[in-house]
Amino acid sequence: MAVEGSTVTGVGSHGTRLTPDLVCRQAAAAGCAAVIAGTLVGGVLGRLAMSLLASRNPEDAGVLTDDGFIIGEVTVRGTVQLFGASTSMAMVGAAAYMMVRPLLFGTRAERVLVASYGFGVTAAALLIHPGGPDFSLLEPLWLSVVLFVALPVALVAVFATLVEHWLERDSWFLTAPRRRVLPLLAIGLAGGVALVIVVPVFLAALVWAAVQVSEDDAPRSAATRRVGQVLLAAIAGAGTLGLISDVTAIFA
Repeated sequence: MAVEGSTVTGVGSHGTRLTPDLVCRQAAAAGCAAVIAGTLVGGVLGRLAMSLLASRNPEDAGVLTDDGFIIGEVTVRGTVQLFGASTSMAMVGAAAYMMVRPLLFGTRAERVLVASYGFGVTAAALLIHPGGPDFSLLEPLWLSVVLFVALPVALVAVFATLVEHWLERDSWFLTAPRRRVLPLLAIGLAGGVALVIVVPVFLAALVWAAVQVSEDDAPRSAATRRVGQVLLAAIAGAGTLGLISDVTAIFA
């Protein structure tokens, strides 16, 4: 299938051949998915979660959290900081997801579930710090733990759902005229501008992911795929163990 104003070829039911245009379209789809997930989940839901915890702990108003936010204080600067941090981290996660996507197996729904657990739990393990104000002062402790686990899992789930849909061969991102897609590429990359390294890493991840896919959408090397899947399982396992250790320490 040829697309007006683009160099995409072979976008159909029998495989996708790597072209610079295809990489840009994938980057636009993944970048926009990261911006939406980071804004809605990390920004909006994250602010609501922080407000809920603050409302349950008025005596701790003014305390600085592990992430640099002041409990009970809602300011424009703090909100912009939260949205910016969430979106930037979502872009980092998007780059990682695009690198491991050729290694994921199963249907679209299964890939979303696997990614939500693997990436979400690993991120939660990094966010939860036993002994920090979020997990020592704020009551009830279980609520803080649940929120800080649910938010990264939800963010990954929203991102993966969007990007898997938008990377389908008949999706708008892969079939629309290039002049309509490229502006969205700029928007997506701008979402991660706070972390300068995100842009080259993100694009490198897309190229690597695309190269791993052959004409029939199967990874070129079955051995490479198996090794990659083992590494992904090990990372998810380490994240799970880390999270269990952190939660145990919090309630000890």
